[in-house]
Order: sequence, then structure tokens, then C-alpha cells
Amino acid sequence: MKSISSKIGGVFVPVSSIEHARDWYCDILGLSTEGEIYFDHIYVLPLNGPNIVLDSKIYAPENVYKVPAFQFYTEDIEEAYEFLKKKM
Repeated sequence: MKSISSKIGGVFVPVSSIEHARDWYCDILGLSTEGEIYFDHIYVLPLNGPNIVLDSKIYAPENVYKVPAFQFYTEDIEEAYEFLKKKM
């Protein structure tokens, strides 16, 4: 048995406010916000595939991604873009 799998379990995303980030991501993804915030700074978005791990403890302005860290799948990018514009 290998000690490290070739699968990704999650992607960490630094966020300034764990509650605000949880609410925003859950809203756009249609997820419940009922999950637990661990250690007052981690929220795991339960996705089909690798999870997104929101973490306010690792947040600092210099830790904010300057390039995309991941992409959500969509069959209509224009529709997805319009949807997200309304959420901003």
C-alpha cells in the first residue's frame, strides 16, 4: 500500500472571514451552511470530488491567490458568469 494517494482530498483557500466565505460559497453552490466550523477557522465545503477547505487562519493579504487555484465545472460559462456577477 502506498502512503500517499494520487488523489487530491482538498484544496485550501485562505479567506479573511470564515463565516462570510462559508455563506458565499454555500450560496453559489447550493450547499447547506449547517456544517461545523473546525477550530474557529476551517470550513470544509463537501463537494463531489476534492473538497474546498476554507481557512481564515492562513489568511494574509500576501496569501491571496493572484491566479486561479481551481475551477468549477459548468456547461455554460456565460450563464455561470452572469450568475456570479449577481452574487458580487
